[in-house]
Amino acid sequence: MESSLTFSPPVGIVLGQKPCSHCKGVLPVAAFNRDTRASTGLSAKCRPCSKAANNAWRALHPDANREWKAKNRTRLRKYKREYHAAHPDQHRRRQLRAKFDLTPEQYAEMLLAQGGVCAICKGPEPREGYALAVDHDHATGEVRGILCSHCNRAVGWLADQPERVRAAAVYLEHRPWARP
Repeated sequence: MESSLTFSPPVGIVLGQKPCSHCKGVLPVAAFNRDTRASTGLSAKCRPCSKAANNAWRALHPDANREWKAKNRTRLRKYKREYHAAHPDQHRRRQLRAKFDLTPEQYAEMLLAQGGVCAICKGPEPREGYALAVDHDHATGEVRGILCSHCNRAVGWLADQPERVRAAAVYLEHRPWARP
């Protein structure tokens, strides 16, 4: 028995393409943001048009975002906490990309090359539940290696200056004012 039901794409989408309501261009569906409220499941405007419209609105309302965040601080913190708990890998991926232009795979490769430990003390991360930190040159942004939180802070507190690190090592080894 043949089924009388046939598949038909949502109205407005033909062979994986959809018209933009703003620029009127017919673009691949990948050029549209998702919108669960729309009958097609996609926004009416393409991404470039949506971005332009959002930027224009923000230019007319420069303080709106700051005001909304101030009014909804508790709600926003709760949302962020819940999101980060539910998506720890996505959060870490975004952090690595935004701060250091690294992928999690590159991080894992660097860590493996270091033997899975801090590049300075050769120990694991002392804080439970935390990953080893990505150390970088604050002047150039260049990634130098992966350190535990203690060593990473020490390098930062010594202002990334090798002569200060050497002076600290000499001080610790010789302790000129130590009592016998």
